[in-house]
Amino acid sequence: SSGINAEYGVSGMVLTALSFVIAAIVQTQIEARLDTYNTIHSTNYTFNELHLEANEFLRENQVHRLALIPQIFVLTCGEIMCSITGLEFAYAYAPVSMKSVCQSLLLLSNSVGNFLVIIFKKATSNYVEMFIMWAGLQMVGVVLIVVICLVMQGPLEEFKAAAAASASRKYATKMTGKENHDSDEKS
Repeated sequence: SSGINAEYGVSGMVLTALSFVIAAIVQTQIEARLDTYNTIHSTNYTFNELHLEANEFLRENQVHRLALIPQIFVLTCGEIMCSITGLEFAYAYAPVSMKSVCQSLLLLSNSVGNFLVIIFKKATSNYVEMFIMWAGLQMVGVVLIVVICLVMQGPLEEFKAAAAASASRKYATKMTGKENHDSDEKS
């Protein structure tokens, strides 16, 4: 192939953002059912109170679990596309001695992302706002990745070509030396 398929990774990031939008839509349906329940029954439940006790609303107004399948499917597809692009980068461009370091940096970036979730979760207690915030942050990441790819694609391709040429020369030298050694033994 001719380098990293950046479109694949960017598409994965867009799918991930879309999964958060789907989650916000499902959450909006849940909250709309709560508003309707509060109006009909003259109650004033908030979404967070519903988790504290089993109540009539939970029995009457559940959103089916299958409503989450589209979000899970889209998120999984996005994650696969992002992970494959990261792995491809590590294996296509890193020298042999640095492949494991690149893999560890990929995992470190995942852990930093998880840490940011903890920090940003404190920004809002409204789930719909939180899902839209995650989608927005993901799209900011998409813009950054596109800019980085536009700037770095050419230099990385040159580096990869130079590394491949160097490896070919080493292999040819090694094989030529072995042939000379074999012909010395025959004489």
